[in-house]
Amino acid sequence: MMTDDTIPARQPGTTPPAAPSRDAVFATLGALESRRDYAGALACVDEALAIMPRDPKLKLRRGMILRQLGQHDDSVAQLERLAKERPDDLSAKHELSVSLRFAGDCARSLALSDEILCANPTHRAALFGRLYTHLHAQDFPAAIEAARDLRARLPDDGEALLRHARALRLAGQPDAARLEIEGALLGGPRLVMNADTERRLRLEQARALLEAQQIRKAADVVADLAEAFPNERDVLVQAQAQARAALDPDAVLDATERALRLWPDDPRFVRDRILALIALGDLVAAEEALDTLPVPDAELRVRLLVEWRRFDEARAQLSALPEKQALHRDRLTAQILQAEGRPGAAFSLLDARYRKRPLPELAPQLLGLLVGLHRPDEARAFADALPDSVAESSACLLARSEILRLEGDVDGCCAMLAQAATDTTRSLHVVRRMVSTAVQWGIGTSRSRQILAALDRLIAELALALPDRTLALLRLHRAFGLGDWQAVLTLTDTACARAPRDLTLAAMQARALAETGAIERAAEHCDRILRHWPTMGPIIELRLALHIVQGKPQDGADFLCDALMHDHIALTLRLANHLQFTGRTEVLRAVVARDCAREADEAPRWLRALSDTLNGTDTAGPPEHPSYPVPEPLSPEETAALVDTETSLLAGPDLFLAEAATLWRLQGKPANLQRSWMRHATRATHAFRTVIARSALPEARLPLRETPELRALVDRLERREPSLLVSTHASPPGSITLAPHLPNLTYLMQDGPRQPELEQRFRAILAVRGTPAARIVKELRTGNSVMSTPDFPAEMRWNAQDVSAATGTLFGQECHLVDTVPKLAHGMKVPVYWIQQRLSKTGIVVDIRRMSDPAPDEPLAAWLGRWTQEYLDLVAGILTSDPRNQNLTGPLTRYLAARGARLP
Repeated sequence: MMTDDTIPARQPGTTPPAAPSRDAVFATLGALESRRDYAGALACVDEALAIMPRDPKLKLRRGMILRQLGQHDDSVAQLERLAKERPDDLSAKHELSVSLRFAGDCARSLALSDEILCANPTHRAALFGRLYTHLHAQDFPAAIEAARDLRARLPDDGEALLRHARALRLAGQPDAARLEIEGALLGGPRLVMNADTERRLRLEQARALLEAQQIRKAADVVADLAEAFPNERDVLVQAQAQARAALDPDAVLDATERALRLWPDDPRFVRDRILALIALGDLVAAEEALDTLPVPDAELRVRLLVEWRRFDEARAQLSALPEKQALHRDRLTAQILQAEGRPGAAFSLLDARYRKRPLPELAPQLLGLLVGLHRPDEARAFADALPDSVAESSACLLARSEILRLEGDVDGCCAMLAQAATDTTRSLHVVRRMVSTAVQWGIGTSRSRQILAALDRLIAELALALPDRTLALLRLHRAFGLGDWQAVLTLTDTACARAPRDLTLAAMQARALAETGAIERAAEHCDRILRHWPTMGPIIELRLALHIVQGKPQDGADFLCDALMHDHIALTLRLANHLQFTGRTEVLRAVVARDCAREADEAPRWLRALSDTLNGTDTAGPPEHPSYPVPEPLSPEETAALVDTETSLLAGPDLFLAEAATLWRLQGKPANLQRSWMRHATRATHAFRTVIARSALPEARLPLRETPELRALVDRLERREPSLLVSTHASPPGSITLAPHLPNLTYLMQDGPRQPELEQRFRAILAVRGTPAARIVKELRTGNSVMSTPDFPAEMRWNAQDVSAATGTLFGQECHLVDTVPKLAHGMKVPVYWIQQRLSKTGIVVDIRRMSDPAPDEPLAAWLGRWTQEYLDLVAGILTSDPRNQNLTGPLTRYLAARGARLP
């Protein structure tokens, strides 16, 4: 730090340097400061002080420059010496007051401001400084009072009005701030202000409008400012904020790049550009920009590495964050853990920090983690203990609405989501949640109609506050969530033309193109997106489906293997099935081993069970079923409404495209019927999923169609004459609903029931690994019958020993069945009944027929081959029958799609 005593003295006998013009020195300082080159300005002022060591204005300027460099203690020391030298210099006292404020000593800063105002009651800088100090200390009542005093002392001063409005906005009164400014700009008392002050006043108006959630009006103000002042930094910063509030990352990038053309090395805009690229999904461009930063940015690097799913590298980068950012480091660590599939570890980390110090900013994240872990009781207790100011924040409202959804309180959930949408930046999250809730409750049911009506009212209310582009985005996500693909195409055509760099919009357009039959265009879209965003999971799945639709299932398998081995997508049970169906067991084994090692104790049970099957171990333990979300049984009227709904396609969690197209190719019908067939098949799938999900409750009943076969089967069951039952499309919950109609029946299933009360209604044999034939035999010998679902495809079992040597053909594809049922039928001389659920006009009904019995003395091998083909012929009949009998989410359709089934 340079003081008067440390300024070097001129040595005797040396020639004094030529004294620069004082005006030139200050002109140079002004130019350096306008370029934000404060280090250069400090060097310049030190050189000038070496020549003019007693100049008070240079000393004052030096203290101000030190403050701009963030050297607040040095600035305070410099200005304190100047104030002692010149006790009557109010400018020195004021600048000292400002530096004290930045150094955190607000009490001394206020005392100096009061001292200045005692000497000069209209000292503008001191009046402003006192207001800023109150705002810095977040003493908003005192700040508003200081602003009123400022306006009273300087009633015609435009700067005073600006400071008053800013104080109101920062104190949480944006509407009052807006009215104050608009009153002055639209015919109030004439104010004394220059063009720069008017510009900043209009900027403050835009900020107040944003905070008052008047995004549409704010957009108009910012657009006018951008046209009048295209090269002003604060206008471009406000244009960025405006675009973020309008949920428009492409516009954020546009404003940022305009700023970078003016200030190419500005670190803020360089960083904002990388963040905008990440938001748009262009991870490749974001990484290139990040690699060119002169100073590494650890936080940005971590965010980008998480998007790339390079979790170990992201964790290593956290060590670069300083200790003072320990909280931020923990939050980033929690994000990494969540992205890895370890929400429990993420919760434990943040919960430990919250217990030490309950920071409000951690509350929404902790609440969301508890909900995601299906621990709503703990989540509710946590939410109830929060202060109202935190619990009513939009982030907490979103998490609390999920608690209500899990508990089955649809009305409360929708009301809380609408409350969260008052923060318009959350409106997109709200739309997605409401649409997914409507789909969950069943499109066509009264609950679903109620939710969608509430959503439409909400969007109509938001129309007053949001720009047209944002409203179009909300409507796009509504249409996408409901599978209204023609509407999605129309909306994305406009949206992608306006924002061509937004890959999220391009992905939605690709899905709509695929669902409406434009397969080649959809594939081109997917390839373009994946060149920029290689880890976009939905597009990877869509591209896989398109390979199958294009008749290239092995190309699809190669593509999936590459994505999984590079960890561009998380392994799911559906993808694991696809690898097994296409003979990629070694890749599956490697990916499962990697994911089990990474997720450790938090690996989902299906992944641990799959690892057990692949490695011959037994560590997964019994199935565990959460008691949430709480389903709601469908009445006959609701079931009929669900079946008759006019909704065409539904974009639920499963992708139906490949399965529907595969089954369509099996129909052998004219191509002009394809879209109609797929629409009905998808509607049937939705009905099956919704009804079956609700049917695993004591109140639920599925009607059985009265047939002689059904009567004969019920008579056998009542007489305790054992039988074997098989099916394809019936799911375990759907099978459970047969219990009231079919007595003395035991169910062979992969998982147990999700509702504890159902355990009293039926017996189950859990086929955790393989098919427990001995237990089936035990049940049969006690007079009970056994239902097995599914018995096909055998490749679902993953174990070679589960696959029968007897094979049959299905659409020209050689197929294996798990042979336990036909072997037992042959050895124990028990009949086999075929059960099939079908969609009718009033709901789901169950057809039952008896399959053929073994011939006397028929060899086992011959019987297995004959029975297998009969079973597969029944399967083929279902798959080529009415589209309303299809269930596109079943493993059977996925198997045929993966294997590239062809026409017989």
